Amino acid sequence: MARTMMEVALAPEDLDALFEKQTDRQYTRSLPFSTMVDLMGIVVSKSQPSIHAAFQEVKETLPVSLTAVYDKLNGLELAVTSAMVRHSADKLAPIIVAMRGTTTVTAAWLSSENYRRQPSGVKRAATQSAQAKQSRFVARAFIGCS
Repeated sequence: MARTMMEVALAPEDLDALFEKQTDRQYTRSLPFSTMVDLMGIVVSKSQPSIHAAFQEVKETLPVSLTAVYDKLNGLELAVTSAMVRHSADKLAPIIVAMRGTTTVTAAWLSSENYRRQPSGVKRAATQSAQAKQSRFVARAFIGCS
């Protein structure tokens, strides 16, 4: 059931469209955002212990190097990952409600509007801190669903 929920929330075409809409600096050449989400899913579901191990598992199906994967991960923008979390929550809300759960999300960092108003030096420091927080948040969300 958890796998089906994640497939609904993380449909590749939706994620790639979300990436194109939200990104300011990154682009898609040979490595779609949805593939990055799939790799992260392998890690957070504990199928593999690291991105390197996940890459090794699927490298025959990817037209890029491990370096390209790390470059894409390291360059992910806060607006993209925040939008992915919001998108997933929106997609999963009806299922959560049907299971008598709550969909109340109060995390201020989900709002990319607060981020856009900050000076660039503050953004850089905030981005690094927020990316670490959101990675842990997304990892806990995935693990909690499995």
